[in-house]
Parts: sequence; C-alpha cells; structure tokens
Amino acid sequence: MTDVNYLLKKYLYKIQCIEEHIVENLPVFIEKSNSKKLINEFESYKKTSSKHLEVLNNFINDLDIDDSISNCNSIKSLVNEVKSYVTLPNDNITDAGLIANFERLMTSKTSLYTSALRFSRELSLKTTTHRIQKLLNDNYDFIYTFDKIEEDRLTKKDILRS
Repeated sequence: MTDVNYLLKKYLYKIQCIEEHIVENLPVFIEKSNSKKLINEFESYKKTSSKHLEVLNNFINDLDIDDSISNCNSIKSLVNEVKSYVTLPNDNITDAGLIANFERLMTSKTSLYTSALRFSRELSLKTTTHRIQKLLNDNYDFIYTFDKIEEDRLTKKDILRS
C-alpha cells in the first residue's frame, strides 16, 4: 500500500515537473500571442513560476525526493499535446487556443496541488500545507486572469460585430 507521505512526495515531484515544462515552453506562448495583455500575463507568470520552482526545489530537497519517485510520463504526454498546438504555423494559432492550451497545463497543476495539499494536511505538516496553499492560490489567480483576458477579448469582439 502506498502511504500518504509517499503520495505527497510524488505529487510535489510531478508539480515540479509540470512547472519546469511550462517555464520551458512559455517563450513559444509569448512569441505566438497576438495580444499585448496576454504577452504581459505570460511574462508575469514566468516570473512567478521561477519563484514557485524555488519553493518546489526546496520541497524536493527538504523531503529528500529523487526522480525515481515518478517518471512524469503523463505530464510529458500532456505537454507534448500542448506543444503540437503551439508549434503550428502562426496563421493557425489564436490567442483563444493559446489560453486554452495554457489552461490545460494550469488545471492539471491545480489538480496536483489540491491533492498534495490534502496529503500535507493529512500528515499535519503545517508549514508545508501553508506553502502549498500559497502556490495553489497563485495558480488559481493566474487561471482567473487568463479567463478574464479571454472573456474581455470575446466581449470586445462581440461589441465590434454589433
């Protein structure tokens, strides 16, 4: 049976894995974006993500997690699907598609964070729980912001059609 401590370590490792892949691919999202607002948000996410990676690396070191805990294949598969969109010719890429694909990565990360938070609470790790909650809240904020950018864009588009 897999214990909760093992699951916490595994999920933290997977979060680190997806975060690294997101950071690695952000330049392509920035390059392909047609909106200054969206570019700014991707840039902002890049800065925040670098800080998150520091926290996650501290978790990895403090909890003595090594890469044998997970191969991250499910993450790599998702990232490859997203890459298949962002590497299309520019005339086939829209900001809506960029946001949708970016949010696929973000919602997967949210799922991993909520599970890690649950495991941390189960283990009564107050400091770890607090840190994970902060990272999760930042993640929710970015998802909300990207949704808002898309909603504003679509509203503006609807007004122009009227």
